[in-house]
Amino acid sequence: MQYGGLRREMWISGDGNNMEDQIEDEEEETTNYTLMSTHELYKRFTLDFLVLHGKLLTKIGMETFPELCSQTLHQYASLIGRENCPLTTSVFTQILAITMFSVQHCSSDGVGDENVRTQQQEHAVQFALDLFGLTVERCTQLLSEKVKDASSLIVPEARVLVMAVKLFADWLSCHTNSWMPPPDQLHPELGPCPDMWKLFANFSNTVKAIDCLGCPLFTHTPAANSRPVVLYEEKELAGYVPLLALPQDVVFTPVNVNLDDASDAKRLCRLRFFADFICGLDPPVLAVNGKTDLYYSVAPRPTISERDERHLDAADSGVERGGGVARDDVTEGRELGHGDDDDDKQGSDISALRRRKRELEIQVQQRQLLEKNALQVVEKQTCRDIELEIRPTYLVPDTNGFIDYLDKIKALVQARKYTIVVPLVVINELDGLSKTASDPNDISAEHAQWVQRRAAASVQYIESIIEQGQRNVKVMTSQGNYLDTLEFRTEERHGQSCNDDVILSCCLHFCDDKAKDFMPKDADAPIRLKREVVLLTDDRNLRVKAHTRNVPVKDTLSFCRWVKINA
Repeated sequence: MQYGGLRREMWISGDGNNMEDQIEDEEEETTNYTLMSTHELYKRFTLDFLVLHGKLLTKIGMETFPELCSQTLHQYASLIGRENCPLTTSVFTQILAITMFSVQHCSSDGVGDENVRTQQQEHAVQFALDLFGLTVERCTQLLSEKVKDASSLIVPEARVLVMAVKLFADWLSCHTNSWMPPPDQLHPELGPCPDMWKLFANFSNTVKAIDCLGCPLFTHTPAANSRPVVLYEEKELAGYVPLLALPQDVVFTPVNVNLDDASDAKRLCRLRFFADFICGLDPPVLAVNGKTDLYYSVAPRPTISERDERHLDAADSGVERGGGVARDDVTEGRELGHGDDDDDKQGSDISALRRRKRELEIQVQQRQLLEKNALQVVEKQTCRDIELEIRPTYLVPDTNGFIDYLDKIKALVQARKYTIVVPLVVINELDGLSKTASDPNDISAEHAQWVQRRAAASVQYIESIIEQGQRNVKVMTSQGNYLDTLEFRTEERHGQSCNDDVILSCCLHFCDDKAKDFMPKDADAPIRLKREVVLLTDDRNLRVKAHTRNVPVKDTLSFCRWVKINA
């Protein structure tokens, strides 16, 4: 049975400390990304980035797109602003490839006129340009602040971002009709709203000052002691449809020149070409100062989007509270000449239409009022607040908990304050991950190998604990039975469709609710339930399922901080 009221959780630890959480239907998202660990922020950005493009491709849930877009951009800015940025060359290539595809997909659903953009295309282009602006801003900062090594053309920290900016520039040069004129869909209050062309002008001036004479490049027939310069992104995105219109440059460099420096020099040349290219657009977005020979932005920078202006205009033209006559009706009457003696028949028809419009508006308002009152009555009878008194005794970690936070789980076991219940399905998942072979040529092979090592370490730890007979570590089957040995790990499932349901069923074995618990004697009293089990997971879908079944859930890091256990 589902309840729509507030959900209050009172967490009580063994030392008497408590913590109350008021949770509505959706969890409150953490917005201070600077306090997040890099690993957690990277996971959250990846998920939001994919959901964002899922909205663009399916056109479902577009009403929340601006907020999600702002959230994803803030996460991206925080990620690339860190010293050890987890976004590698392959990850940047994937991000840009997905972004390009979304713009092209939205363009193909247009009205057939290249001068008209759909709403989805506007959003897709806006996100792509904001992503470009944030990348340019961080890259300029690195090129300006970092002291480059004498043996390299640019600082190593900026090499990946230069590649990303160059790939962005290649795509923009191929599809000027897709982003000219630049859209303005994201409200300034949401942000971030980078002034991308001002940022790119500063970036172009920084790139222009880099001396590439030490890395000669040739476009003519190669000499005997030269080799071709093939960029990583050119190999990875060869034949990719959004970049098919890009001219292919065949460039050579002497064999005594470092190939990484030659690749950087080729990218910088392409970026200089793009800066000159957008100066020649009609209308241009960049221009060159004749005296200083520096780039500067000439693109218009609105302070508020046209969409918001239209929204404000519509709000101003609404129905007055006390007058009963709409402002737009008065204006319409003046424009149509309501008092014109030469067109009495037309004026009477318009007056009849206005009266009919007001009658329909009153009927709609009355129907909405009736529906609202009926909904309030239903909610009063069925929607109760739920209070959970949580005294953690049993902790149920999921598979990702062992992969990401094995040290934290070891610390919880060593503390001997809680009983760690490991679902058998989690051990089987870890066992499978530890034996999965990865393709060394795969771009995600490094991550797969890391997961494989962590899964193997987790399985080894669980096996050693069970063999030692540790009393505060239990292995539970989907039927709620404990295992004393891991020699037999196969079990039949009865009704559970996925592993998440099996893990949740292990938690429900500790929830001994009675029917009378959901029917308080006082009609206005909340439903009070007691819990001794806590599900430890970062999986958003599993967390939602747990909330619907009134199972307490926390991520491993938050729970360890609350109980003051450090690994």
